[in-house]
Amino acid sequence: MKILINTAHQRFGGAIQVALSFIHECKNFPENQYFVWVGQGVGKSIDVSTFPKNFHFEFFDFGEIGFSTISHIQKTCAQSRSSYSPTC
Repeated sequence: MKILINTAHQRFGGAIQVALSFIHECKNFPENQYFVWVGQGVGKSIDVSTFPKNFHFEFFDFGEIGFSTISHIQKTCAQSRSSYSPTC
């Protein structure tokens, strides 16, 4: 299964730790392909070199997120998502 994990918009707080725990837990399921979108918050705390080859990381930096940037973020994510064709 191809699984897309989107942490591109997470910048701080408890959501960062939850996302990191989930991503690391996915190592226990090597039959899947993982496409991880990494934002600033998760990017500061993750070492992608410790992940197996079934993990693919793409880094995003959307800067300050507000109403004026939401359409840009959605467009960028939609374009990137279409290249992966995730099943989940």
